[in-house]
Amino acid sequence: MAYVDKAGDTMTGALVVKAAVTAGDATQFYNVGLNLTESTAAPSKRASMNIGSGWNIGQDYLATGVKDLYIFNGATAKASLKIGADDVVYLPNPPKITSAQVDQDGVCNVAYAGADDSGGSNAATAFQVCLDKIASRANGGTLLIPSGGMFRIDTQLNYGAAGAIAVKSPGGRSAKIVQNCPTLFNFVSNAPSDDPSYTGGRDIAIENLMLYMSAANGKAFNFANPEAVSMINIKGRPTYPGSGYWESFITGHNLRSSHFERFYVQNTNAINAKADVRGQFMTLTASQGSTDNHMKSLLVQGFNNAFYMVTNTAPCIEGTIMSDCTIVQCNRGITWVYNGPAGYSPPELHFRGGHMNCFECFVGASNVAQIHISDCDLELNSVYGDTSAGIILTNVDGAYVHDNNISFTGGNRATSAIVVAGGLRSRIFGNSGVTPGCTNYVTLQNSARNASIYNNETYGAVGMLADGGVNTYTLTGSNRLLI
Repeated sequence: MAYVDKAGDTMTGALVVKAAVTAGDATQFYNVGLNLTESTAAPSKRASMNIGSGWNIGQDYLATGVKDLYIFNGATAKASLKIGADDVVYLPNPPKITSAQVDQDGVCNVAYAGADDSGGSNAATAFQVCLDKIASRANGGTLLIPSGGMFRIDTQLNYGAAGAIAVKSPGGRSAKIVQNCPTLFNFVSNAPSDDPSYTGGRDIAIENLMLYMSAANGKAFNFANPEAVSMINIKGRPTYPGSGYWESFITGHNLRSSHFERFYVQNTNAINAKADVRGQFMTLTASQGSTDNHMKSLLVQGFNNAFYMVTNTAPCIEGTIMSDCTIVQCNRGITWVYNGPAGYSPPELHFRGGHMNCFECFVGASNVAQIHISDCDLELNSVYGDTSAGIILTNVDGAYVHDNNISFTGGNRATSAIVVAGGLRSRIFGNSGVTPGCTNYVTLQNSARNASIYNNETYGAVGMLADGGVNTYTLTGSNRLLI
């Protein structure tokens, strides 16, 4: 018998290996005719076998601290697979699978599609592969983004199918994304939102994301014609150091219904001048109606307009309810304006239990109906000037401003806490605060009708009410000016 037992030994022809005749004893689970014995050379002490020129199968013995079986890829110089002594399979990275295999019962993990989670390269291709696979499913699916890593996106991500989609990081932890493009996620439905064949698609749910903005004047999320949008636990800020900012963090057109909860988004790393306050946190428009929008526990900072809802067509933005929201260091808090044909006034805006610290104006509304601002702490800081009033209501039918603390700070203070221009049935009551420099706490103008002002108390205002002479109102109760 010829032995191949030392370096340099070779053999030719086929090697036929026969199993031993008798079974192994209790200490041996193998019954083989070919046995590779480990090397005595330190430190590897490996028993291994090459397959062609590209692969090696072997076993590390105790010299390396771990006794395991491995498959080594010579092309990448990595052990693509290891099986430990504890029978655990170890993979150096998530397996890269084909686009046809990405879809795992509707769940598409961007890591399995090859997304780089180090932030060192563009991961957009892997993200888009997953989005396209979800779009190909009639019932949509889930885009899964692992937490713990950092994904850099250099090109816009698109989803235009009718199937419902969820974008999330599992386990309640936030996945981190660096936005390095004008628009990050673009969700545009190919079907009109009033399609009678609608059977439940176009629902969008997004959870547990942390965004870092490195580009300038961009959008994080763009929605058009969805039936329902839900976003929970979303954070965002510019990269630091850096000068990136969002022109609009969320842009929505024809959102039939929406729910936004637990946000913390800041749009600047520092506010040293008014020019540092830019963009809009949320921009909503509508041509087919947008109703039933709920926002809770949102904290937004450093925007020119926090919430900007301006529409020129009917129906408009309707039924917006904001509760426990905080708007700080923004020029304007809420702008709600309808500029469409006469005869229609979009109803319902509630801002309750919130806090605003603005430079120009808390709320500016025009040609709308049924505004409720209640139980809020509102501070107007005119450090940059350009303040005219805290709340400006123009041609608003049915405004209820009550039980708020309204205060002014800064040098160029507003002349009025509340201005009612036109409209009818305004109720202003139970408000208090410190408004030094305020000429009149409430100003009525442009034929405001049937306004009621009662039980308000303020410190520092010269007068309680300025009447333009063509308004109808009642000034009752214990309105008090404190000196």
